[in-house]
Amino acid sequence: AVIAGDDVRSCIDTWGALLRRRAGTVRPGRWPDALGSKPSYWTDNGAAYWYRTEPGLDLVETLGTKLDELRRDDVPVRSVELDSWFYPHEILRPVADVGYPEEVPPTGMTTWSPRPDILPDGVEGLAARLGDPPLVLHARHVSPSSPYLAEGEWWVDALAAHPVDPSFFDRWFADAARWGATCIEQDWMMIVWFGVRDLRAAPGRALAWQRALDRSATDHDLHLLWCMATPGDLCATVELDRVIAVRTSDDYRFATDPAILWHWYLTVNRLADALALPVSKDCFFSAPLPDGVDGDTTLDGDPHPEIEALLSAMSAGVVGIGDRIGRTDAAIVARCCRPDGVLVKPDRPLAIDDDGLFLGRSDGAPTWATTNSGPWRYVVALHAGDTDQAVAGRFDLGAELLVYDWRRATAAPATSIEVELGHRDWALFVCCPMEGPAGSREALVGDPGCYATMGATRVAVAADGTPTLSHAPDEAPVLLRWWIEGEGVVDR
Repeated sequence: AVIAGDDVRSCIDTWGALLRRRAGTVRPGRWPDALGSKPSYWTDNGAAYWYRTEPGLDLVETLGTKLDELRRDDVPVRSVELDSWFYPHEILRPVADVGYPEEVPPTGMTTWSPRPDILPDGVEGLAARLGDPPLVLHARHVSPSSPYLAEGEWWVDALAAHPVDPSFFDRWFADAARWGATCIEQDWMMIVWFGVRDLRAAPGRALAWQRALDRSATDHDLHLLWCMATPGDLCATVELDRVIAVRTSDDYRFATDPAILWHWYLTVNRLADALALPVSKDCFFSAPLPDGVDGDTTLDGDPHPEIEALLSAMSAGVVGIGDRIGRTDAAIVARCCRPDGVLVKPDRPLAIDDDGLFLGRSDGAPTWATTNSGPWRYVVALHAGDTDQAVAGRFDLGAELLVYDWRRATAAPATSIEVELGHRDWALFVCCPMEGPAGSREALVGDPGCYATMGATRVAVAADGTPTLSHAPDEAPVLLRWWIEGEGVVDR
């Protein structure tokens, strides 16, 4: 197909709509299960407890202590992700208080079963210590040395092996359902594709595998999360009903400069958005670095927790934290959700503006990204360039809107936004339609305590324009923020 349009976004959206219409795409929705509905706790690469424990504690007690703390502090985490540490690999990695080296060798799993040295009471025993939350279970490619290869016919290559009959994987879904999972996180998808040459030796083999995973997820009432996926994997989801999100950048903290991952995430989100796919940014640390700590190699915080939380909340998909014991900032997590934990999301993933697709990580301009809640538009500006110098830029809105500066709590009508950002600085603007009684103008900004101030689970607007705030049970009264011409910003 050759697709023409007025801008890049409209062309990509047209392409995505063509794929979805041809496939009859059915998405599970933006709040499909515990993982997609409320904040989650993660133990993957970048999180505090990836192959790591607290001194004097095993991993079961480390995670149990952390979940106890989150409940005590009213941090509304619902599901918990168990990463690759829970099953054996070709190279068995130690789990200890010193952690695992930063390198992530692409060795495959030998069996998808709990390691007895880490989980002596199995996944069920860990789940019981955690309070039986819904689990998200990591999976990856199978090792060529796996005992599974004695069963049936396999395509075997140097890095990975894959069953010729993909119904083999149904046993994993049966186990996951028995263990209390809500979702299987299929990771290292690019290794499955590039690492097993026979899988790509004939058209349709990889798609047959993914269709089989989708069928098994349906049969066992589970969902799927794609990680390290190729663009082809993303496109194939138009006919897979159980994929609730796709991770659109590399592992948290895996890049020396976090701005590389921010730009990566926002760029791939443009593709996912056209396919109506919610996304995941990966987990993040919600607490800032302690005073006197320089750098981001510590487990005790992140130099940019607010940016990480903002980008995650604007994913329209998964929001997960990976904090160490004693290091969760409840206030930052609260900006992503209601007090009962229901995520407050935009309608679509936050995605990079057209210019950013061509500029890359420009060292002279901000990175601009946008999304929306109905007619309310969110515009994010980031200093993501490869420079220590301040950057400045202008974003054209195309029409006059009320522009609310979320960080400064100021507002004014405007047709464009101008910013100047210091190194790794950021800004969030809520661009609101203006209306009101004859001779006056006013605009509803929404709940200023949330990044997505007009998210559908927080504010509903009737056909006549009357807003209703969605309260959590037993929540204290909350005022909505407005701008009224002649009065400025007011809460009522």
